[in-house]
Amino acid sequence: TNLQREAMVALKQSLEELRLCSTCKVAKTLECYSKRQRKLGEAASCKECVTNLQREAMVALKQSLEELRLCSTCKVAKTLECYSKRQRKLGEAASCKECVTNLQREA
Repeated sequence: TNLQREAMVALKQSLEELRLCSTCKVAKTLECYSKRQRKLGEAASCKECVTNLQREAMVALKQSLEELRLCSTCKVAKTLECYSKRQRKLGEAASCKECVTNLQREA
């Protein structure tokens, strides 16, 4: 019975050191969490999940930046939808639809 009691105490301690990751839903030791995430308690995500989320965010950001083009007239980065087909073919010399319309009015 002493051995069982010691085993139960050891089991309780090891369970107290585990925390369920809020993202992947896997119980992991506290070493798997950053200090900042440990402070979040039940809302904490393990280092692996945080890294994966950051990586996914960077990929999404790079994709969105690739879809932007700087207007040569107003110098504002805009999505390709803001340019006519003709202007898209001009590459860096392209002007957005709004600027083209304004230039046509002024002429």
